[in-house]
Amino acid sequence: EQKSYGLTPNGKLVNMECLAVLTSLG
Repeated sequence: EQKSYGLTPNGKLVNMECLAVLTSLG
């Protein structure tokens, strides 16, 4: 399974799925 990762503004590598959850909550 291939996962997509992205960089947050502070340069941390995060899972895009997790990021989507965080942004929807925030």
